[in-house]
Amino acid sequence: MAVRLPLDPNEQVILLSRAARTYGERAQELYVKSLLARDFSTGLPSVKGEVNKFENFLIGLETVGHDLFQRISDGVSGNGLSPWKDLVWPAYRIRRTLGFDKKLVKGQSKPDDSLFLEVIDGIIANRQPELRFHLLWVNLEEATEQSLRWDKYLWSEIRRAFLLVARKSNGFADLELALQIIEGLRKQQHREEELITRPVDNVSEYMARFITHTALLRAVGLYNLARVVEITARFITEGPAGVASGRRLSAAGVKGEIDRFIFGAREAFQKSDSFLVVLAGYLGAAAKKMVDTSFFSLTLPQRVKDLLSSLAGKKVEKPVLELWYPQKEAIDQRLLDPTRTAIVLSLPTSAGKTLLAEMVITQVWGDRPEAKIVYLAPTRALVTQVSLTLKRDLGPQGITVRVATPVFELDPVEDEVLRESFDVLVTTPEKLNLLIREGHPAVEQVSLVIVDEAHNLADKERGARLELLLAILRRERPDVRFLLMTPFMSNATDVVWWLGDEAGQSIVIDWRPNDRILATLEAGRKQKGEETRPIIFKTLETVHSDCPTGVEIPIGTAPENVQGSKERVIREAVKKFVQAKKGGILLLAGSREGARKWAETFAKDVPQEEKGSYPLDLVARFLETEAGGEHPLSNLLRKRIAFHHAGLSSEARYFVERLVEEKEVSVLCATTTLAQGVHFPLAIAIIESFQRRYRKNKRFFWENIPHFEFWNIVGRVGRTLEEPLGVIVFPVTEKNTGRNGRNT
Repeated sequence: MAVRLPLDPNEQVILLSRAARTYGERAQELYVKSLLARDFSTGLPSVKGEVNKFENFLIGLETVGHDLFQRISDGVSGNGLSPWKDLVWPAYRIRRTLGFDKKLVKGQSKPDDSLFLEVIDGIIANRQPELRFHLLWVNLEEATEQSLRWDKYLWSEIRRAFLLVARKSNGFADLELALQIIEGLRKQQHREEELITRPVDNVSEYMARFITHTALLRAVGLYNLARVVEITARFITEGPAGVASGRRLSAAGVKGEIDRFIFGAREAFQKSDSFLVVLAGYLGAAAKKMVDTSFFSLTLPQRVKDLLSSLAGKKVEKPVLELWYPQKEAIDQRLLDPTRTAIVLSLPTSAGKTLLAEMVITQVWGDRPEAKIVYLAPTRALVTQVSLTLKRDLGPQGITVRVATPVFELDPVEDEVLRESFDVLVTTPEKLNLLIREGHPAVEQVSLVIVDEAHNLADKERGARLELLLAILRRERPDVRFLLMTPFMSNATDVVWWLGDEAGQSIVIDWRPNDRILATLEAGRKQKGEETRPIIFKTLETVHSDCPTGVEIPIGTAPENVQGSKERVIREAVKKFVQAKKGGILLLAGSREGARKWAETFAKDVPQEEKGSYPLDLVARFLETEAGGEHPLSNLLRKRIAFHHAGLSSEARYFVERLVEEKEVSVLCATTTLAQGVHFPLAIAIIESFQRRYRKNKRFFWENIPHFEFWNIVGRVGRTLEEPLGVIVFPVTEKNTGRNGRNT
């Protein structure tokens, strides 16, 4: 029977993406197991017998995926295809799995062609945050051995320079080192070429000429690739002005230069190295993708460009050297369009919403400098965090930021401060409502209202008040623009129509910066002759998990008596987490008392450090002074454990949140009040219960945690550039012993 080869791009993508599901799921299972095995020292899973299958399938995925991506980028074809998502992303997942055994010790893995291809796939698949974190495990500071033949040495150093450009770590350090590598190669070029042309011993004259000719052709091709890496690094560092001396190229012109050098490289490789022909094409596509993700490539209002230039300055501790996929997509979907009077921006937690808000603020302030911009955050802690960020980022642009204290009154001192000149007011919806009712001049002219955590519109109490406030603003200030930011909003289209009619815009982007799994936490079967049981994760079936269903992942062993006891399973698991230094462990409790008791329970298992932390001790002493004696948190903090709930004073909650944010607290036991908190660096969340306790009419009741609150909390797990995997676990036992079904 004749074999039919599909020529239609749509058919190619469909057939390959179907096959990719099977290979991708298996690769994802192995990757998650490998990550957790590395963290908990339980032994890497074996991939023997599967490597050849994976590698053979990769050829098809990458060949078709990169070809279609290039054709779509060049405008040759498209028709709604997403080769980066359907083909190159699965290829990236397979490659990172195959290369995982080389990333066991941070900073000791060496770069090779497999890593190069993994990084290429990751860039095309829009996995830059995850990719940059992975590259921290690779030693890119060590130069290649100079004993290699010149053309081989060239490729090794060019590859290292490219990986440094992709990593962008330590401010501009990686980019500057990449440029130094290219400059070093340029200085060595003449001397090394003379060595290549020397006679080759022990071969015929014809063979000697062939070897020399091939090596020189490879070198010529590699010089072109070196220029591609240099152009990319200079564009990211300095913009178009740094690429070509004496002339200013547009982003399209820079990509044209990249194409020119890639063409030259491939021409040279055609007669010397067929493998490098393929790699050169991939390198060119990745380089142009990195050019596209730089803010220098975007058409933006001048004030917004000035803001981003400031945030990308060499004196900035963490410069903004690239925009991530959802940020660029939001801009492409008219986030900065001044004719849009209401926008709902739905991006996952840690996807870069704050930077986008700053861009909108800068644009609106430039258009209407006489009017005020109001940024609404639901809690005092978030008001503080946001105001500090805005002051740091917007201050150099001449934009002044003020805070209206989140209390239900206006004292004379604050009244005077708010009567002074400023541009941005950060406060809570309740305080803004008070200022409007008082007719305060600070909010007389408002050009833009930003609502952070806008999913609170679904809350039974606060949602109604927020909805009323927005309705008042819409009615009394018809010229005001709205930007509602949320990790999720099911009725985004309805909300923008309500606030902006036909001038509304909903921007919903489903993208996560790293992987996440949801699993049960349970005691496994006791092995014959053993006195211990394994503690395991068992993955759940949900679209929110990046691992196939039913995968069992051991994280260590525990005494046999953990079986049947939810408390003992949780305690043993937390011990493992702390030992593995899985910082940012959250236990979500159903009540205030539960949060405190869990914290005290964990403290029994954690020894106090000989050398304590000064910030922890300082906060503990402050709380003791506030309480006039021992505070329930003080001794816990000295063991890097804390609890957090609405019953704590606002000062105590604030300090706990700051300590967690600064990674001083390892284990946090909290109620759902955390859903309204600041952005925490969490690695693992343990969900004790799906229910929470609340008080009404002097009586206590239990209710299910609202969907939006639950996902707002677990969405904080696995922070960008800090954790490669977010883990959410639900402790279970063979018997559900809790009342009201609170054990899951």
